[in-house]
Amino acid sequence: MQVYLSQHHTPAWNLAAEEWLFHSGQDALFLYVNQASVILGCNQAAAREVDLDYCKAHQISVCRRISGGGAVYHDLGNLNFCFLGQRNARSLSQDFLQPIVDILKSLGVQAEIGRRKDLWIGGRKITGTASHFAHQRSLQHGTLLYDSCLDHLHGALGLVALPDGSVRLSEKKQAVTLRGVHSQPSPVVNLRSFLAEPLDSKAFFDNFASRSGEYFQASPKHFSSQEESDISLLAEQKYLQESWIFRK
Repeated sequence: MQVYLSQHHTPAWNLAAEEWLFHSGQDALFLYVNQASVILGCNQAAAREVDLDYCKAHQISVCRRISGGGAVYHDLGNLNFCFLGQRNARSLSQDFLQPIVDILKSLGVQAEIGRRKDLWIGGRKITGTASHFAHQRSLQHGTLLYDSCLDHLHGALGLVALPDGSVRLSEKKQAVTLRGVHSQPSPVVNLRSFLAEPLDSKAFFDNFASRSGEYFQASPKHFSSQEESDISLLAEQKYLQESWIFRK
């Protein structure tokens, strides 16, 4: 298992890197951090899942990934992980999340795997996941909320946080009726508050990457110049195109 670290915060670039790794045939863990953005599932309608006015007002970009599932919010307080490898029984179950649970445990965080292949702490979600399978290959990725802006998360996704910690769709979002896979909102929490000695986001992410390398006995690496060029081309030709982003 090779561990790759992105040097980019552009959502389109990192989504392109995931697809490039998917087709490369490698077994890899890819870690990256995005600027403020909403990432749509492959089969979702942007107008149904995102408050586009809110995103425009707060400079939150909208992108689409190749995996299914619901829309998620990313920002610089959120670490994204992506496992890529051959499709097998483990990749079809929730077991692919066990390394993340083990690495978090080594950092002093006790997370539990939920029934929808997500991670929870104290009754609130810190990680949602999505998958893509093709040509006997698997791509499984997730968001790890560390110190994200939850106000922007709720606003961008058209959610209203209630006093008891639960969430509901805003009236604006409820009024939109379009076909497509609908997101399933859940109460969320940043895991930073569960650390005995909270670190800033970069320090935590660096620590997580280092422990990931130890876990898989592989030194974390960056992409080569040629790989960077190939990924940039894919991002430009696909992930930055409105015909892809707003295709539903």
